[in-house]
Amino acid sequence: MSRLVLLLIVCLLALAPVPSWAWGRDGHRIVAAMAESRLTPTALERVRAILGEDTSLASVSTWADEVRPRRRESAPWHYVNIPIEGVGVFEPELCPNDDCVTMIIGRMAATLADAQMYDPLEVEEALKFIVHFLGDQAQPLHNANEADDRGGNAKRLVFFDRETNLHSLWDTGLIRRELESRGIDAAAFGNELNEEIRPESLRRWVAGTPIDWSNEAHAVAQDFVYPGWAPELGEDYFRKSIGPVRVQLQRGGVRTAHLLNSIFDTQYDGLPTIRRPFVLEDRPDEGVRPQLAPVFEQAPEAEMPVAP
Repeated sequence: MSRLVLLLIVCLLALAPVPSWAWGRDGHRIVAAMAESRLTPTALERVRAILGEDTSLASVSTWADEVRPRRRESAPWHYVNIPIEGVGVFEPELCPNDDCVTMIIGRMAATLADAQMYDPLEVEEALKFIVHFLGDQAQPLHNANEADDRGGNAKRLVFFDRETNLHSLWDTGLIRRELESRGIDAAAFGNELNEEIRPESLRRWVAGTPIDWSNEAHAVAQDFVYPGWAPELGEDYFRKSIGPVRVQLQRGGVRTAHLLNSIFDTQYDGLPTIRRPFVLEDRPDEGVRPQLAPVFEQAPEAEMPVAP
């Protein structure tokens, strides 16, 4: 291979788009570990029968992103482009052939509910998909689009001296900032989120349907993500955004547990309370972490829109 051709390949690889991981690995694993801690014993037994005795929900929570390049039909399942402009609610025309995050959740749930009708590999994949997509749906920018900005991907910005975009900031940047500014890891952060969920929040968050949940996440994008964004962002944007990030991660974990309990346990009482310790091996997101400004106190909880 000539040096010119090799140089061209290197340049093209450098320019190739980097896949977007909703919530990043840390966020997805927190949602999944939170869900597993809230599974009923019967539901957990079914999950282990499908995935394997030693395979956790957290360990498969990013599988859907990993297979996305070779499973091209799954690409639109990760998001729904609900316009920020206007009323901004889910409409069927935004989801052709039900190929969007809002509707795919129900399709995967149906496969799990009728598992005996499907090949075991299809059932395993449905479980991996549903764990991932309930995490995706909780990320506001997987339910929003402003003037074709591709869920914030087209909005380039600098966050504490690190170049990124609005979508990636909500996927990973805000969570990383929270972890590093407080000197904690994802396991400690996830356990903290899990322990602070109140019973009244559980009752509210398990209500509704995936359509309601997409509309709710879209409202977070309208109220918190887009207002105040600018080409340069720092402490002020972080402090107003980390509260919504925390709540959306909690909603994703609670709803994942609720859906799996509802599918796998006929005796489930309807509330995904904590049934076992939160367990998450510390495996931080790959890549270079952002440079941080001086440490400051934890951001206060933000007022959040509630589920219908």
